[in-house]
Amino acid sequence: MKRSKPVFLLSAILLIVSCNTNYRVVTTVSGNGNAHREVYAKADSAFIAGDLSKNPYYFDISKGWKIVKLDSMYTFNLFGEEKQMNVKVVSEGPSIEYFSKNIKFKEQMRSFAIPNETITKKRGWFYPVYTFKCVYKKLGHNLPVSIDEYLTKDEQKLWSQGGFENFGELNGSEMNDFLRGIEKRVIEWYAKNSFEISYAAINKFNFEKPLSDSLKNDVFNIIKSKYKEDEIDPQKVASELDRKLGTDYYSRLYGMNKEPIDNNYEKGIEVIPLLGYLISYEIRLPGKIIDANTSNIKNGVIIWKVDGARLMFDNYTLVAEYRRINIWAFIISGVTLLLALLSLSYIIKKRVKR
Repeated sequence: MKRSKPVFLLSAILLIVSCNTNYRVVTTVSGNGNAHREVYAKADSAFIAGDLSKNPYYFDISKGWKIVKLDSMYTFNLFGEEKQMNVKVVSEGPSIEYFSKNIKFKEQMRSFAIPNETITKKRGWFYPVYTFKCVYKKLGHNLPVSIDEYLTKDEQKLWSQGGFENFGELNGSEMNDFLRGIEKRVIEWYAKNSFEISYAAINKFNFEKPLSDSLKNDVFNIIKSKYKEDEIDPQKVASELDRKLGTDYYSRLYGMNKEPIDNNYEKGIEVIPLLGYLISYEIRLPGKIIDANTSNIKNGVIIWKVDGARLMFDNYTLVAEYRRINIWAFIISGVTLLLALLSLSYIIKKRVKR
């Protein structure tokens, strides 16, 4: 898979060439709590012909899902980009919680496959308010260098999920400078991880004395300056190590063990392609929407953008509140009031007769 330059990669504009990574998750919740879900994707000709091993989804669709092949390639506008899809899978559940509890998935796709979805009654008798919440978990990864060394928690949230509420009254110019500063540190964080993973992949086959931390940092600074917009891979690290030390040892070491070194490197950064996964999460709730942490609401359907970049540093929570009319509350209250009035009328009549 070809990766974009780090500046774009970590700005969540990453596209993974030749990979189908766009989905529409469309859910309708009925008044009795039942949930109907459709997930749209783009499948290749083999899957359309019936080869389920070419499953384009990030979860197992062999049980509990009905496969519907669309008559033609449909084009959907996903957050300003035209995406083609030609298949959907459909499932029904007794509640929205059903889907997260009854899905099989690859461990690597856990964050996308099983968000924690709940609907709870909050308050109200005549017009009860309900809270819908969906929590997508942070991507699981073991990158050697923590983002905490480069960004504060608030900066991480701003960069990956948005929100300037914790940064005061910045004007446009100040906001631009502030974001550029964060971007610079994010790129350096990515470069540092690429370097450390590359060096570890090479060093696994190195039987000489390991480099000192000081020398490693010197080489990293040279590479960071030289390859500003390129990915730092094992071959580049081996070449720069040799230039720094005046030898060809590391390049020969890389050449003799190219395949396992490259494989170890790819495994080390396997979380990066997941940044390109995009889900349009769409839900229709059985009541009047009164609040949501997205402004994207069309014809009663609430829409959130969920992608790997938003899950890189922390969980991502979708929240909405809606209100319903409790017909039974009106009926019970009306009957109670009627009985009270009848009782009062009866008591008054008895007193009059006396």
